[in-house]
Amino acid sequence: RTAVWLFHGVNDVVVEVAYSDEAHLALRSRREHCLPARPCAEVKYTRYEHAPAPVGWPHYDGHASWILAYADPSLYRWLLGQASCQ
Repeated sequence: RTAVWLFHGVNDVVVEVAYSDEAHLALRSRREHCLPARPCAEVKYTRYEHAPAPVGWPHYDGHASWILAYADPSLYRWLLGQASCQ
């Protein structure tokens, strides 16, 4: 059980946002199999309307959603708040 936080730029010209939409739905659908004794890991998804292009790759508009994700302090609070499953 690993917590997942997906990030994707809606304007990504390399990988369509639909792939992350589908992955998010698939991960969320697994939650129906959770039990109180074995709770499911958290699944989060952030869709950025306008993600930048990666540095040095100006024609890959929207493909660098990690730049926005890493600039968000809540990502680091979330990461540090995850507990390992035994």
